[in-house]
Amino acid sequence: MVFTLIFLSASYITTSRGTTLLYINEYTFCKNGNSRASGIRYTCSCRLSKECNAYAYVNKDEIIYKSYLEHNHPPTKYLKVSSGYYVACKFVFAASYITLTRGTKLLMINNFSYSLSGPIRDGGARYTCSSYLSRRCKAFAHVSKDDVILKFSTEHNHPPTKYMKTSSGLYIKVGN
Repeated sequence: MVFTLIFLSASYITTSRGTTLLYINEYTFCKNGNSRASGIRYTCSCRLSKECNAYAYVNKDEIIYKSYLEHNHPPTKYLKVSSGYYVACKFVFAASYITLTRGTKLLMINNFSYSLSGPIRDGGARYTCSSYLSRRCKAFAHVSKDDVILKFSTEHNHPPTKYMKTSSGLYIKVGN
């Protein structure tokens, strides 16, 4: 009889919402209840959305004693932000901003400008396209308090507005 030992790279991460996830080989697992052997059963974080059957049992000594780690989807990427928490990112890039001469700060994504429209959970902000009122553009972005773009829609119904940088480092609008 031949036994194969598989060493797993496992740790715990905490999301910005305070949820602790088991992190194994780039995949995350949510607590799904207690096991009969005085441990905890974790199931893939995509169990419901992607019908993934991966799981892991962890005993009271933090040892994975039983697992099925075959996933039917790619792993969700997580980014550790300055607060020490992790945020799930389908895409990872930092927000960039410009400040207009009148003091308004705009978020820039792919040459389109977005204006601050309100807060989101966990201290972040929602931005709507700067042409939301004038052209009813529905593009938006959610940005974490660490300036990571968490979610966005870039379907604009207009070309990007052009801005020019002045000698003072501020920007002015120069066209649609």
